Amino acid sequence: MPCDDPADVTRRRAELSKAVGHELSWVRQVHSATVLETETGGCVAGEGDALFVSPPSSRGIAPAVLTADCVPVLIASESGTYRAAIHAGRKGLVARIITETITRLRALTDEPLYAALGPHICARCYEVSPKLAAEVTAERSGSAATTSWGTPALDLTAMACAELDAAGVPLSDVTPPECTLENPALFSYRRDGTAGRIASCVVAIGDTPSPLPNPLSKAP
Repeated sequence: MPCDDPADVTRRRAELSKAVGHELSWVRQVHSATVLETETGGCVAGEGDALFVSPPSSRGIAPAVLTADCVPVLIASESGTYRAAIHAGRKGLVARIITETITRLRALTDEPLYAALGPHICARCYEVSPKLAAEVTAERSGSAATTSWGTPALDLTAMACAELDAAGVPLSDVTPPECTLENPALFSYRRDGTAGRIASCVVAIGDTPSPLPNPLSKAP
C-alpha cells in the first residue's frame, strides 16, 4: 500500500478487513521487543512490535503488522482464539520478540501454538557491515550468512525459526517464504528506498462469515 497516500492506505486497510472478515488491529511499530494485547480494531495506543488477542475480546479482531523486509510472524492457538502478529526485524529478533510473545500467550492458554512466516528479505540479500554481523552473531548464534555476491549478511529466517523451535512452536508451512528484495511484486525497503508495506494478519476461521483457507491468514 503506498505509504504517501493516507486515503489509499485507509481504503486498502478497509478492503483487507472486509476480505478476512475481521476488524484489523494495528500498532505503531518501532523495532522493539514490546508485546501488546489488543481488544479493539484500529490503531492501538502506544508503541510496540507484536499484538495479540485473547478471549472474549478476540472475536472478530485480527492482529496485523506491516513489513517491507522484516519478518512477519503469525501465531495462533489450536482453537484460533489466541492469536498474535509479530513484526520481527533485526533488532526485535536480537531482543527475542518472538519468545516474548509466546511467553505472553502461554501465560493465558495451554493450547498448542502454531506459527507461519510471511515474505521477508532472505539471507542471500540481507547485506550488513562486518561490524554489525559480528555484533548480532555474538547475541544470536546461527544468524551469520553470506550474500549471493559474497559479503556479510544476516539470516532473519534462521533467527525466527530458532526462536520458534526453542519454544516448541512448529511452523504450519515449511515452504520458505518469498524474498521481498528478489520478488518485484513485493514491497522492499532495501530495494526501493521509499516503499509500501505488506500487511500480514491472523484470523480465526470460525470467527468470520467467509471461509478462509487456514487460521493463519497472510495478506499483501
